Amino acid sequence: MARSARFLLVLVVGLAALTGVGYALLTGMMRSWSEDDLALRSRLAVAAANDSFDGQWPDGRMPSAAATRRTGCEAKGIRSGYSSAF
Repeated sequence: MARSARFLLVLVVGLAALTGVGYALLTGMMRSWSEDDLALRSRLAVAAANDSFDGQWPDGRMPSAAATRRTGCEAKGIRSGYSSAF
C-alpha cells in the first residue's frame, strides 16, 4: 500500500509541475502573439485610413496642420519594422 501511495504522490506532483510549466509557457506565447497581432491590426487600420484620406474633409474644407500631424510611434521616431506608405 505504501508503495502505491508513494507512486501516486510522485505522479500527482509530476503532473502538477508539468501543468504549471506548460501554463507558464503557453501564457507567455499567447500574450506575445496577442500583442503582435493587435499592433499589426492597428497599423493596418491606420494605413487603410491614410490611404482613404485625400487631404480634404467631406465638405471641402482643408484640415488644420494639427489635425494632420502624425502621432504615436512615428512622431517619436520609433521604427517598427513595418513598411507602410505613411
